[in-house]
Amino acid sequence: MIPFQYDVEAAFINADIEEEVYVQMPAGLKQFDANGNELVWRLLKTLYGLKQSSRAWNIVITKWFIDYGFIQSEKEPCIFTYFKNGIICIICLYVDDLPGGCNNQEFIDTMIQELRKSFNVSYVGPLNFILGIEIEHKTNSIELKQSKYIAEILERFNMTDCKPADSPMDSGFIISNYDSPQTDTEKEALAALPYRELVGSLLWISRCTRPDITLAVGILSRYVSNPSQRHFTGLKNILRYLKGTSTLPLT
Repeated sequence: MIPFQYDVEAAFINADIEEEVYVQMPAGLKQFDANGNELVWRLLKTLYGLKQSSRAWNIVITKWFIDYGFIQSEKEPCIFTYFKNGIICIICLYVDDLPGGCNNQEFIDTMIQELRKSFNVSYVGPLNFILGIEIEHKTNSIELKQSKYIAEILERFNMTDCKPADSPMDSGFIISNYDSPQTDTEKEALAALPYRELVGSLLWISRCTRPDITLAVGILSRYVSNPSQRHFTGLKNILRYLKGTSTLPLT
């Protein structure tokens, strides 16, 4: 399979808008009628920022793939497959990103040429990085890792120079709510800690490439509404573990 990744630039403006929506003209382009009333524009296409834009765009691009001969997956609507005359092509639609793979370069070139007749499509490169996930194609396998994203998380939470830990959670960690802050003073002090933000970052890593931290993150995510210093120390221990295993891939 030949991996590839394309991007549809300004994707949302390719979809027609069904609702009646008006916008003000930008400064420098304002116009007025004979009575001095300011004129507005009626949208004919969706714009970024409208609630319906992503849905409208998805309908447009889905129709294009189906008309071209792709089959939309019933289980995962963002997966499109093409199986004809020995050609195998699989595309995963992620908003305006088109990562995928195909066993025929000529088919890829022809498909993209046709796609560019309707949309502004740019070539991103081979499929080796998407959504913070590094993809390495081996002879008989694929490796996924997030070493770059982990490094960014360590820097964001001032843990770049931390000492690596041997496991995601200390074996003596006690699951308990009793040490949650009780007084207003304690709660105010802990409110400044980026507990929710760190939990969210660790959940993303565990879901994508690191199932080995899932249990620890799941336990500590129970306390996002009222964490203690001990809980936050537990989250930092996961960061210390990731520091020492940042290049560990999911194969």
